[in-house]
Amino acid sequence: MTKFSYYLKDALNSYDARLVNHRVSGEAKIAGLVEESQDQVDADTLVCVDRYDAHVKSTERLAADLLEAYTEGQAAELAALQDNRAATEAAALALKGEAQLETIYALHVLQYAGGANNGPFGFGLGASSYYGKGNKATGVDELDLFRNPNPNGHNYAQVSSGPDQHHANLE
Repeated sequence: MTKFSYYLKDALNSYDARLVNHRVSGEAKIAGLVEESQDQVDADTLVCVDRYDAHVKSTERLAADLLEAYTEGQAAELAALQDNRAATEAAALALKGEAQLETIYALHVLQYAGGANNGPFGFGLGASSYYGKGNKATGVDELDLFRNPNPNGHNYAQVSSGPDQHHANLE
């Protein structure tokens, strides 16, 4: 039995040694794998940081390009609006002159128009209405203030000596 007990003791010692070797080699293998995984984590972290930096730079460039395009678009739109405004103002000035001439003509037609029963201002054949001095009807002093001399002191508007020929003269 002693032999058997020595045998078992030797077998258990060899098993213990093998277990210790397995534990040491397992710990070394685990430590290697942990170190390898830590290296992989560090490498992946660097890749993520590099990608982040690249995306930030790309986004900043895109924002700068969009801002530049927006600024150029706004400048072009402003120039177009200024050109349109200048053209519109020129057209309005041209129309203003035409409207002023038409207004002056219409006022003269009304001033020279007469005839019996021509509304409340009709004085029969001849003068159509009475205008006081400085009525500023046309805005042109030569036309508004001009009156034919009247020996009786009245300031009647000019009267035509015959039928109205304005429309025939214009055609």
